Amino acid sequence: MAKATEGYIVADTNKLFVVDCLLPGQVRKLGSQMTYLSARRPIRTTAADCEVRGGEYVAYDRANYASALNIWLPKAQEGDASAQLTVGEIFEKGLGTQADYKAAAQWYEKAAQQGNAQAQLNLGHLYEKGLGVAQDKEAALRWYRKSAGLEDAGIQFAPAVNAQELETLRGEVAESRREAEQLREQLQNTRQQTLDQQESLRKAQSELEALRNKLQQQKSTAPGNSSDIEMLEKQLREKESQLKEQQAKLGTLTQTLSQERQRMKRELETARQELPPPKPLIARPTNWKAG
Repeated sequence: MAKATEGYIVADTNKLFVVDCLLPGQVRKLGSQMTYLSARRPIRTTAADCEVRGGEYVAYDRANYASALNIWLPKAQEGDASAQLTVGEIFEKGLGTQADYKAAAQWYEKAAQQGNAQAQLNLGHLYEKGLGVAQDKEAALRWYRKSAGLEDAGIQFAPAVNAQELETLRGEVAESRREAEQLREQLQNTRQQTLDQQESLRKAQSELEALRNKLQQQKSTAPGNSSDIEMLEKQLREKESQLKEQQAKLGTLTQTLSQERQRMKRELETARQELPPPKPLIARPTNWKAG
């Protein structure tokens, strides 16, 4: 911003307009004895910046087709891809005159052959619409692929899905999502039951171990026919029975959890296979173009 506004009064907003500026040539030195002046260089910048740098631009009628073309055409003829793209856009948009799509296609192709992605995209659009060239969907697709770096991708032109097919697909997708959500809930419930059963089993094992220790201590300090020992032995047998039941229940829950996981996996795979593959539609939005 500082560079763009340097050297002019802020109130003069016309100096903020972007113009095609032709900068003076650079004084270059070749070896120790020879100096020369390079050709003038076109750039796009603000009017203020162009003035400060001693450049030349059209003070009025900045969108004039002829003035913009006069600046960029020599550079494009020298083989500069960016200048060729700009010239192509000037011809395609017809700034100040009628559009010349044939000339635009020629300049786009020159820049596209040098790998300019925007020129490749613009050229693909002309081929798709048949502007300045014979309409050729395959050529359009080829240039679109190049512009996106997808020359080896298997993208094909296909008709768009109609409204009825789209609605059917949406219904199938929604139903698959509902089924998947139900399966997830069942799986989550079974997982929680398994975790609860594992915690209950852990507590039962701790209580059983405590009873065993208590019974061992009682046997070492009391007579063999003590009623306390009989009661502890009875409690120990009950705990062992409860422990076996909980272990069996945990095994059942673990098996159920595994079965539900496999079921969910099969259901999701089936849903994916039943849905038809998406039909790609190659289209170029108008707002993709530069400028």
